[in-house]
This record gives sequence, structure tokens and C-alpha cells, in this order.
Amino acid sequence: MTNQELLARYKQVMVPNYAPLPCVPTRGKGVWLWDAEDKKYLDLTGGIAVTGLGHGHPEVLRALREQADQVWHLSNYFANVPVIELA
Repeated sequence: MTNQELLARYKQVMVPNYAPLPCVPTRGKGVWLWDAEDKKYLDLTGGIAVTGLGHGHPEVLRALREQADQVWHLSNYFANVPVIELA
């Protein structure tokens, strides 16, 4: 699907909290993003809870896989071992 087709579908099914940019990222590697039409972008944006390590960093992927085998997400109502150890 093209960016335009995906964004038309987005408008049908999503709550309009934000106005999305005119491209739909479909994959990332390092500092690069590619959209639905395979156009390459330097990712200079940041997001909520995003690391500065880029997309697909091997060490981040290893840590995610390891954590996914334990507990994927906990509310802030709970303490958890990784956060305590990091702090």
C-alpha cells in the first residue's frame, strides 16, 4: 500500500489525537527509516520512551528478547528488578 492509502485507512480507524506526517514508516535500521513506498529518511525525530541507539540495535534487541521471556510490561504501580538494578 502507498503512504496515501495507509493514511486514508488510518483516518477511518484511528482516534484523531494527532495529525500524522505524510509518510508511514514501515522499517528502520540504525538512524534510517523507510516508508511504505521504500523512501529512505534520516530519523531525526524522537518519541515517547525511545532510546537514542537507533532502530534495531543488536544490544537493545538482545535485552528486549531476554526481558520478553520474563515480564513484558508492568504498570508504574509495581517496582521491578530491572528498574531497581538500573537505578
